[in-house]
Amino acid sequence: SIAAQGGINAAKNYHNDGDSVWRLFYDMIKGGDFRARESNVFRLAELSTSIIDQAVAQGVPFAREYSGYLANRSFGGAQVSRTFYARGQTGQQLLLGAYQAMSRQIAEGHIEHFSRCEMQDLI
Repeated sequence: SIAAQGGINAAKNYHNDGDSVWRLFYDMIKGGDFRARESNVFRLAELSTSIIDQAVAQGVPFAREYSGYLANRSFGGAQVSRTFYARGQTGQQLLLGAYQAMSRQIAEGHIEHFSRCEMQDLI
């Protein structure tokens, strides 16, 4: 979520506290009051570690431990430490990282950018 202010969750199990894709899936379903589409939530839980890795590769400045590993914490009622964060403004940093990656693709000519245009109709 680009609105992520507390952080972004991923089942990387850095602290060996028993975190897994299944446990992240269950916590997300429970946190959403069982109203989410389970297949989509499970897919997000599966891809969560890759999403963190992609954001790091795009230059999102996640907090780090002194050892150089990505810092994570328990947040939002989770019983394990799986929340990766960027100085309390994770959503903004994710947005900036995605925008910078898009700008590089525009500069390389892979994407054609139309500034000041509005999508009026899809067909």
